[in-house]
Amino acid sequence: MKKNVALVVGLAVIVSVIAVGVYWTFGDGPGGARDDVPTASTTAEPAATATPTAACAAPPDHDHETSSDCVPIDVEDYLRDNRAYRERDEPDADAQQSADEALPAIEGALAPLAERDMVSPQDIRDTLAAAGYDQGVQIRPFTDDDTEPLPAVTVAVATGGACVFGTVSTEAAADPGAGTLESGVELEVGGFIADGGCLPAH
Repeated sequence: MKKNVALVVGLAVIVSVIAVGVYWTFGDGPGGARDDVPTASTTAEPAATATPTAACAAPPDHDHETSSDCVPIDVEDYLRDNRAYRERDEPDADAQQSADEALPAIEGALAPLAERDMVSPQDIRDTLAAAGYDQGVQIRPFTDDDTEPLPAVTVAVATGGACVFGTVSTEAAADPGAGTLESGVELEVGGFIADGGCLPAH
């Protein structure tokens, strides 16, 4: 009877040792492989890519590195495109001739205004209307009050398929501090600019 008991106890000890070994080797013990513990074969998550948040100036050759949070732009191309609306077309022969013939009359009508101390946009409009040009007139700069006197005004008149445009500088403009050296009317003939008018908005 004692031998049987000893045999049973011995078998129990052997089974317990085997169970512990299996646990430590294949289970959650220090030597086992756990699902929540990264191993050498675990695939790493891809690094996050920065999303551009701004445009960054770049020289024409783009031969330099830019920050990952910006998109490089060619400043010269951007400015060239931004000024495209100012480009003036060449009028056809008939439009050129019509504008050339109108220029002396427009210049003659505006000349007396250049002899004043100041001139307002409304003065320009009234003078041109009296000379038969009450349509297609553009004046810069823009003012909230067309009666406000100015030392110089840029003016344009659409004459069919072309423009007569230039400046009327008064006696007040004949001052180096004002940016011009003499008063008078300076006009020329050209086509319409890309936005369809005779003068750009700015």
